Amino acid sequence: MKKTILRAAALSLACLLLLLGCVSCSGKGKTLMTLKKDGVTVSLSVNFYELMLSRMKGTLSGYGYTANGVTADYAAFWDFKDTFNGSELQTIDEYYRDNILENCRTYLVALYLFEKEGLSLSAKAKEEIEDRLNELILTDGNGSKTKLNSVLAAYGVNYDMLKEIYTVEAKVSALQTHLYGENGSKLGNNVKDEYLAEHYVHFRQVFLA
Repeated sequence: MKKTILRAAALSLACLLLLLGCVSCSGKGKTLMTLKKDGVTVSLSVNFYELMLSRMKGTLSGYGYTANGVTADYAAFWDFKDTFNGSELQTIDEYYRDNILENCRTYLVALYLFEKEGLSLSAKAKEEIEDRLNELILTDGNGSKTKLNSVLAAYGVNYDMLKEIYTVEAKVSALQTHLYGENGSKLGNNVKDEYLAEHYVHFRQVFLA
């Protein structure tokens, strides 16, 4: 039974990813994309996309990534061109924007499945969202929501938008647990072995004296 459910969920996910080519993408009303199917409508905002871009750029900058000797703190890094996807010549900026947009499509499908499965966030999950926001008010806003909003503006969001984004992430996490169990406990060893075989990278480290 578990295998049947997981296969059905995986099939639904694959089908929906194909349908996303028809998803509406517009800046109007701050809506990036919307998915309507079987009486369920879910959307993601432009702000969600912008924050994911900011996170990604912050990560690359924080880890000191370079391109042609230039770090991610400078525009020249993002303008550097190469065949990052294996075939198409594009800038680093274009490559990561495409990746983030694809991630947004995956999030949208997950939101659809969350609603389709009739799930809801637990009281604990909602409390954790409030705790995260309150911590930001204290640490980044010096106790002021208005001050926090001035900080968040640099990332294309405000307090309410950030709360919505945290809620989306919590729903995706709840869906994963619902489908696959805590830490993938519902997945059989064969599924885990297949994933490992496809993603495992073997390498040797050479130590020089």
